[in-house]
Amino acid sequence: MAAMYDAGVKHDRAATLGARAMWGADMRRMFADVARLADTPAGTSVLDIPCGGGFALRGLSSGQPVRYVAADISPYMLERGARRGASNAGARRD
Repeated sequence: MAAMYDAGVKHDRAATLGARAMWGADMRRMFADVARLADTPAGTSVLDIPCGGGFALRGLSSGQPVRYVAADISPYMLERGARRGASNAGARRD
């Protein structure tokens, strides 16, 4: 299930349609909130719970000097998030 979710949220349109069909949820607001992370000032901490596969990292620029703290119940998702965070050089991960 975690792998299916992780694959789905990489495609905004598929995630939006899937969330509406399965849960009646509107993902557009979440995508907009994540996009606003690009405006996060240097030195800010970003808390991402549940982090999924590091979904909030997609809103941060490569090398953006923020502290990214993530938690998830799924070890698979934590590992995916850690790998994604490692590719975002400059972002401090905890």
